[in-house]
Amino acid sequence: MLAVLAAICLIGAFTLLLMLPPMLSLAEEMARVDQMLLVGLQDAVRTHLPDWVWQALVLPLLGRPGWLLPLCLGIVFAGAAVSTIWGPVTRSRHRRG
Repeated sequence: MLAVLAAICLIGAFTLLLMLPPMLSLAEEMARVDQMLLVGLQDAVRTHLPDWVWQALVLPLLGRPGWLLPLCLGIVFAGAAVSTIWGPVTRSRHRRG
C-alpha cells in the first residue's frame, strides 16, 4: 500500500510540474481550485492546533512550489515501503567456547 501511495504522489508531482508553471506556489494552486480553501485551512489549523503551527509549518509549505509537497510525500512513502519490505535487520551473535 505504501508503494502505491508513493507512486500516486510521485506521478502527481510530475504531473503538476508539467501542467502548471514550475514555480507556482502551493497557496496559488489551492486558490485556483477554491478561493475559500486557504481560509478554511487557516481556520482549521488555528482552531485545532497551536498558533505557532500556522506560522512555523503551514505558511512555509504554502510558499513552496506546488509540486514539491507531493514529491516529498512520495519519497517518504517510498522509503517506508522499502523499509517494510526488508523488515528489521537482526544480527545473530554466535558464541564460541
